[in-house]
Amino acid sequence: MRCFIRGVIALLTLSVALPAHHCSAEVVYLALGDSLTFGINAAVGQDPSTPPSAGDRGFVADFADRLIASHGGVRPRVDNLAVYAETAGSLVTGTPPVGWTIRNAAINSAYTSPSDTQFGLMQAHIAAIHTAGDTVGYVSFMVGVNDIFYVTATPAFLNGTPTEQQQLIADTIASVQNNYLTVLATLTSLAPEAQIILPTYYNPYPAGFEPEHTFYTSILAGYRAYVQGDARYFGATMVDLSPLFAGGELTLTNIGSGDIHPTAAGNAVIGEALFLSTVAVPEIDPASFGSALALLLGSLGLVERRRR
Repeated sequence: MRCFIRGVIALLTLSVALPAHHCSAEVVYLALGDSLTFGINAAVGQDPSTPPSAGDRGFVADFADRLIASHGGVRPRVDNLAVYAETAGSLVTGTPPVGWTIRNAAINSAYTSPSDTQFGLMQAHIAAIHTAGDTVGYVSFMVGVNDIFYVTATPAFLNGTPTEQQQLIADTIASVQNNYLTVLATLTSLAPEAQIILPTYYNPYPAGFEPEHTFYTSILAGYRAYVQGDARYFGATMVDLSPLFAGGELTLTNIGSGDIHPTAAGNAVIGEALFLSTVAVPEIDPASFGSALALLLGSLGLVERRRR
């Protein structure tokens, strides 16, 4: 009995001595991308009087809210590093393409220095999360549409032949892909515990709104193919937003007023899609199923032998 009491006291002493963060570890949702991820439209993003914020809004906030039920009533902490008018290149280097003057990192309160880059902050924040004893539970990453907007407004594109224009688009998407690989390779190395979600862009232009609808449908097809390949390679989940917005562009986006950004209803659609991707039942690999079945049968046999 005395040994038992001493054991209980030792356990109680150990529990008191444990660092506090072990009892209150947080799950963090890290959001990477451009204005769609930061949750602001052009009027807000380009207004110099807009005060900085943490970006807990738009589909990022909606997604985090939906995760409460699956995390014991606790909302994951949102760490939104997205930048208004970010391109895939400027996300890594912090330097926008020549003439692209609307990028606005100062609107995100996470950026405290002109030298800050989204890629650099991603690495620093992941390190800080782990140092605090917390985990990166989820990461959403979506960038690249601004690269398309940029190249289609250049003289080389506007004055080029159809063949030259197609090549410029192909080169741009390939450049976006290279930056995806850089970010995802680093992300999976630094935060292997994270569930990575790669949403694709939707086409904000309704059918019949030509030539924009057809043009962006073709562009997004090439972009989607790259993202799908990246998701498979890095074990991430691709969420295709295009079919979710098709037919509802005028209510899910602000395209009626010339703004491609989603409305509150559109952000809710994206947030739900991201959430559903986290609870989807994974496909069973037939090869692994055989091994699992053999292990299960072996375990049952062991139990039976023990009963005897």
